Amino acid sequence: MTTITFGFALIIILIILPGGVFRRAYFSSEFSNYHLRASNFSEIVFTVGVGIFFQALGILFVNYLVPYYYVDFMLIGKLLTNPDHATIAAIGNYIPQIFFYSVFLCFGCFATGRGLMYVVITQRLDEKIPLLRFDNKWNYIFSGKPFAKKKEDEVYKYVNICVSIDDTFVVYSGFLTDYWIGQDGQLEIVELKKVKRKIIDKSYEPNDNEINHTEYDFVVSKLLIPYKQIQNLSITYYDLEEL
Repeated sequence: MTTITFGFALIIILIILPGGVFRRAYFSSEFSNYHLRASNFSEIVFTVGVGIFFQALGILFVNYLVPYYYVDFMLIGKLLTNPDHATIAAIGNYIPQIFFYSVFLCFGCFATGRGLMYVVITQRLDEKIPLLRFDNKWNYIFSGKPFAKKKEDEVYKYVNICVSIDDTFVVYSGFLTDYWIGQDGQLEIVELKKVKRKIIDKSYEPNDNEINHTEYDFVVSKLLIPYKQIQNLSITYYDLEEL
């Protein structure tokens, strides 16, 4: 049991931690709601793969560029398979070096992830390469980013939201100002301003499918609509010139 626990802890430190730091740095923009889901196999594979890649770079750096130090693969193998007292004692003299190596490696992963995120966002590479796309579809929809004619253009979003109240449909129309995403990546609340409200009364009579509606201004500074009450939603994107 001790061998398994020690080996698992070593794998987390050497492989999973660098990959997790990289992912957390990359998925830290407004287009992401990143949290590592242990049940998502693709995320685990990606995290482990990135961790192995950065560990390989770190090992090359230590073995060829840092004098008097090298990575002992035989010792690592013993630590993963059968860490006896002599093997554990052998690394006791190198705890400071191991600590600073791990900190340096995690810092490099974080800087690389954040730098890649900046390049992808500024160059809009995520719109062209699905592999680089951030993980939350709602942020893409509500940002209007893919619809901007230029990178620096601000996109205004005019939203129509239909909600059902008893047997009546109400459509709220206004400019999107904010929204909230839950920890599960799902939309929770939509915030509108300059709101108009349209009440739709639909009577089903034989050979009669007429829709009567009345529209009027809804005098509020902001309107918050829970997503669970929304029947459907439509968005029209405008840039400043169009407005």
